[in-house]
Amino acid sequence: MASSAPSSPMLRHVAMLPFMAKGHAMPLLHLSRLLLRRGLASAVTFLATPREAPFIRAGVAGVPGAAVVELPFPSTSAGPRSMEELHSPSASGFLDLVSAAATLRPAFADALARLEPRPDLLVHDGFLPWAKDAADDLGVPRLVSVGMGAFAPYVCRAVMAQKPHARVSSPSEPFEVDGLLGLRLTKADLHPPFDDPEPAGRHWDFVCECGAAMGSSRGSIVNTFHELESLYIDRGNRESPLKMWPVGPLCLASEPAVQTLDSDLAGWLDTRLAMNRPVL
Repeated sequence: MASSAPSSPMLRHVAMLPFMAKGHAMPLLHLSRLLLRRGLASAVTFLATPREAPFIRAGVAGVPGAAVVELPFPSTSAGPRSMEELHSPSASGFLDLVSAAATLRPAFADALARLEPRPDLLVHDGFLPWAKDAADDLGVPRLVSVGMGAFAPYVCRAVMAQKPHARVSSPSEPFEVDGLLGLRLTKADLHPPFDDPEPAGRHWDFVCECGAAMGSSRGSIVNTFHELESLYIDRGNRESPLKMWPVGPLCLASEPAVQTLDSDLAGWLDTRLAMNRPVL
């Protein structure tokens, strides 16, 4: 992205729908700052649950053009409403959360339709595939936020396409992925359902739903940069019609924190410099 702002914004209004987890929301907060500061958008509106809204508001405080609209859960909704409500990370708990999140579909559709001006773009989290329907009904183009780098999405897709783990006899036996020389994985390295060469069940159904929503979007944005993960970005873009856009590292868009360096640490670094032994 060029560092100079364009003479007029490319986008009037961008809507963002983050997942109910701070690690997923933070890259979108940083992206909103980037778009508004560089004049690439006139306005950015976040659609967030009442629990997540205070965190989102704090993240865009003092940023002109940023706004937050709350999406209330229906009174009949059951289950967790945030990753923070899960007592321990588990596949079943995560699936309960995404099921509860899906009950936001009517509120989201109504809120998106009411936004003025009509958004030029919706950026939604990859774990919220139901956002597709409302955006499509309104003719709003979509980008899907992956929230991580390019390595994990590419390797998961390659493993499921090639199924090299179908040829091993134990979870600890290594296998290679075609085209990725030097990379050796085991089934134990893969989270369910990707560790199963023939996945099925509730978790796999959700993965397929997310993949279908991403496949009909304008592409995915990943929180990385080309120089770091060119192998996975370039191979992914050659092998799939779905464009992967590296827009990171988005953390650079946040306000720099004022930090002081411990005097002992500063002295030690000075001695290393004097020895011509720099520290990375």
